[in-house]
Amino acid sequence: MFWTQIEERILGDVVVLDLRGWMTVSEESKALADTVRRLVLDGRTRVLLNLAHVPSVDSLGIGDIVRAFTIAQRAGGMLKLCGVNARIRAVLVETRLIDVVDSFESEQSGLDSFRASDH
Repeated sequence: MFWTQIEERILGDVVVLDLRGWMTVSEESKALADTVRRLVLDGRTRVLLNLAHVPSVDSLGIGDIVRAFTIAQRAGGMLKLCGVNARIRAVLVETRLIDVVDSFESEQSGLDSFRASDH
């Protein structure tokens, strides 16, 4: 239950995690929850998951997103999704995760939502 690749970018006080590819069980791949746990321990509690390069998400991917969301929330932080395509949105609706985790079509609207929550 791992992503092919996770790249980190820091934009202000938000860490954008670019997820790529499909879930895989490769030794070289990383669990999203482990990455978010490390970020939270480093004091980075605002995380935006960019799913623009993920064609679809299955139950394993949803589980990893939920674990990452829970880790951020327990640390007093926020985890949001961006780059959500129609297939991923359908899974989020079906699992009712759409009502729990904020999701946005574009990275910019996701970043703007963190700024809006400061007011």
